[in-house]
Amino acid sequence: DRQSILRAKAYTGQDFLKRARLRDKEWYEELKASRHRASIKGRESQSTARHSERRKNLLKALENLLSRPTRPIRITYAALGKLAGLTRLQALLEVKADPKLLRAVHDANDSKISRQLEWAVRTLLAEGAPFGARQVFQKAKLPSTPSTAPLVKRLIEVEAKSHKRRGIRR
Repeated sequence: DRQSILRAKAYTGQDFLKRARLRDKEWYEELKASRHRASIKGRESQSTARHSERRKNLLKALENLLSRPTRPIRITYAALGKLAGLTRLQALLEVKADPKLLRAVHDANDSKISRQLEWAVRTLLAEGAPFGARQVFQKAKLPSTPSTAPLVKRLIEVEAKSHKRRGIRR
């Protein structure tokens, strides 16, 4: 009788459930509770899978932004979201919910100046003209500061040595 009620519900709507609610209240309450638990469980697994997929896409987007050959930029939630196919708010919530992803975004933004200086040195080397620290700062569009000047000198030395080893003159 109960199985026929469940089968008939698909064909005739809520009438059979109304009668079951009146005739067998205990069975109806158990049926309602089990369906509720199943729907919550299904929604939770879908939500977990969705968040996992979004975080994976955000990590790929971050790697994409960091590996671009153009001048490095600050990593924003809008830029991450755009590359991952999410809105700025969705990207923000996903990044804030994942400590590893949050740390990666903060580290990328903390290293922005050094990435810009490295990019400037690589670009100037590719152009082939001789250059010094001043040209690197101009190319990177950054001011020379006590903390960045030694970094530029070191980058120039390292790149010059690697180019000499490869037989390339600057």
